[in-house]
Amino acid sequence: MVVLNRVIAGERQLGATVFDDKTKLPSRVMIARNVRPDLRPHVHAHELGHVVDQFAGEIPITGIEPQLYKLYNSLNNPIRTRGGNDAQPWSPRMTPKKHGYDEEAAPRELMAEAIRAYMQNPNYIKAEAPAVAARIRAYVNTHPWIKQTIQFNSLAGLGIIATGHDEQ
Repeated sequence: MVVLNRVIAGERQLGATVFDDKTKLPSRVMIARNVRPDLRPHVHAHELGHVVDQFAGEIPITGIEPQLYKLYNSLNNPIRTRGGNDAQPWSPRMTPKKHGYDEEAAPRELMAEAIRAYMQNPNYIKAEAPAVAARIRAYVNTHPWIKQTIQFNSLAGLGIIATGHDEQ
């Protein structure tokens, strides 16, 4: 088994998705034991984003990169606006590279985070990154067997996915 993706805060690994060497499909989602309780849903949803992305065949990011990077910064930048709802406009942009990912891993991190945003707040992603939301729907909602487990709606609603997770 290969651990391909993880959520990183500084040097600390918070979660991982394990992929089977032969099939390249996800086989396990792990969350570190020391993850703060308030961060666990975020980390778990991000790792489930990797699962959805991989089962969908790695959703392409071509043409939607600006929205993906804006979304990633908005969701992950620690320098927040007064209400805490967004990154400060003057703050340095948060990217997967700043979280320790190389260029090869960045597209999967961007998409996993976008899928997480869609699962946790569908109206937010549809308003802030409509092309990203449409791309996710195009790949997930038309997949022959994924669509039987999860659906991302264009108007409202929350996709549902069921999976177990292991602790590290």
